[in-house]
Amino acid sequence: MNTLDEPPRRAGRRGGSMAAPRAVHWAGLLAPWLALALFLPATGFDFTFDDHRLITLNPRLRDLRDARAYLATSWWDEPGQHREYRPLTMTGFALQYAVSGTRAADWHLVNALLHALNTALLAGLVRRLFGRADLAAAAALLFAVHPVHVEAVAGIVGRAELQMTAGFLAALGAAHASMTARTGRGRWGRAAAVLPAALLA
Repeated sequence: MNTLDEPPRRAGRRGGSMAAPRAVHWAGLLAPWLALALFLPATGFDFTFDDHRLITLNPRLRDLRDARAYLATSWWDEPGQHREYRPLTMTGFALQYAVSGTRAADWHLVNALLHALNTALLAGLVRRLFGRADLAAAAALLFAVHPVHVEAVAGIVGRAELQMTAGFLAALGAAHASMTARTGRGRWGRAAAVLPAALLA
């Protein structure tokens, strides 16, 4: 018998209420792996289109010691082309060229890993902003599979967009942490340190 101070209990809700959070938790964890799995088949393909101009046929990537070649030049570095400055992406290209050469599979794998990283960063940011694991999982799953990412992930030169996204999401996460913490000591510094990773990608 229930007392006046104790509301009546509803049978059958305990199991369901526990199962739903577990499903949401696993969905959020699996989203980055799903993002990676979707683009792993790209490792079986070669360089295409602008990949050749910026990677396989780009003399600026040949000597990692010549930092000026990839840090002090524009993205295209060709007459008549737009002047774009993307030093972090070019540095990443030079580093990977020194390790992987022209093995296209390695280059595609790095792009897929960056897409998985961005999916995880987005999930964390949405959860911090709204405090809802279900919303974070849904956003991450949609982000992981959305076809708008195909060109940036499957095309190796799209790494600039992937690195920019990673830096931007990380900066937003650090900025939000500094705004919600009782003391912002050092956290605004982390946001300011990460933001250039987006601006210079």
